Amino acid sequence: MSMPRVEQVALFEFQDVAQTTGVVLADSFLSFHTTVYRTYEEFEDQFSSIVSQIHSIVDLGLLERCGLRYVDAITLREGELLNQYVRAGMLGLDPVGIGNITAPVSESVFRATTEIGTLVVRFAQLPEIVTGASFFPADLQPMSLKFSHREDEKLVGALDFDHFSVTSSAFEPNDAMQMLGSLHDAIDRAFRASVSPAAFKL
Repeated sequence: MSMPRVEQVALFEFQDVAQTTGVVLADSFLSFHTTVYRTYEEFEDQFSSIVSQIHSIVDLGLLERCGLRYVDAITLREGELLNQYVRAGMLGLDPVGIGNITAPVSESVFRATTEIGTLVVRFAQLPEIVTGASFFPADLQPMSLKFSHREDEKLVGALDFDHFSVTSSAFEPNDAMQMLGSLHDAIDRAFRASVSPAAFKL
């Protein structure tokens, strides 16, 4: 049996002063991430500016994969329940119907092919109260950016939306931004299908 091949890859990360937004550069990818996301339009403007500047210097060359991912923390205030925010279909079995159990935890994964790529939606109920950015999925750890939430709320779960398209074309910033917009539209629909309508009023 042959031994696995291990390669070291150089990564360069640049962050803002608050450590809430950053750019990661490697030989084969560019990633922009933030924990202070407000609107897609604001995110797109920031990312487009960064990509255009980098492309003008190093010529990114080929676009092979374009993806957009959101991880939404679910926090509850005193007296609130998880089903006030997340649709029942995401929560799994009803523990009341099972009987005498304690500390139930649910996880779910939805995967589908869209008109432009692959959409994966994950829900994870946290087994215990966590702090900081430790609620992020394992494949995104360690999280170098800072994350904070209100002290009167507790983190109880996370919704993870991942929509990506595999392609092979010459890199063009405007085309990449257009593809990101299409990826975002499907994620927006998935988000609204995952979250309780009442959550928008809370």
